Amino acid sequence: MVVAYGQIFPPALLSLPRLGCVNVHASLLPRWRGAAPVQAAIAAGDPETGVTTMLMEEGLDSGPLLLRRATPIGETETAGELAARLATLGAELLVESLRGLVQGRLEPVPQPAEGVTRAPKLPRGGQRLDWSQPATLLARRILAASPAPGVEAELVGRPLRLLRARPLPALAPPSAMPGTVIGMEGEALAVAAGEGTVLGLLELQRPGRRVLTARELVNGERLGAGACLR
Repeated sequence: MVVAYGQIFPPALLSLPRLGCVNVHASLLPRWRGAAPVQAAIAAGDPETGVTTMLMEEGLDSGPLLLRRATPIGETETAGELAARLATLGAELLVESLRGLVQGRLEPVPQPAEGVTRAPKLPRGGQRLDWSQPATLLARRILAASPAPGVEAELVGRPLRLLRARPLPALAPPSAMPGTVIGMEGEALAVAAGEGTVLGLLELQRPGRRVLTARELVNGERLGAGACLR
């Protein structure tokens, strides 16, 4: 059995186990084959994802399906949090799959040709946002990259890591350029985004410091409207 190994086994190795090599993959295959399925599901705005067990073959995450189990993705759930939940779900599904194979109750099913999507490996290093994009897309990118590789920005001349966010229902003032701080909206730091939308930043972190809520950052740095995230 293999989990998050990231390498393709040669046929000679795959043929050794009598019942085949079992892999646990953190998506509902055939959607999001590849190295970063958790991040890809969040970035795409999928309402749900899950785990799949399959028999391995030479192709990447293309083997016959054993079992799948779905779970909803939370509105502000980060990739790190979702991956932890899927690990627990995957462990349970792996035990069920192995038991079914050994007892002869589980018949592998070929993956359908329709619905295949790819989730390539993420680049190293913090990502940067294009603030002219709509708030929904920006929030997804932040959540998908949290905690690693992370989304980085600069605020009042100092680096800032953006860890949790959500789109806000408010409209940005016409005079606010994308990336401009509007103020606090509830517990979110409202920032103008593209197409007149507003992004709510919920958790942030300065280098070498602890994670802060938006209100803690604003109160601690006396941050006001008009500051610009770059």
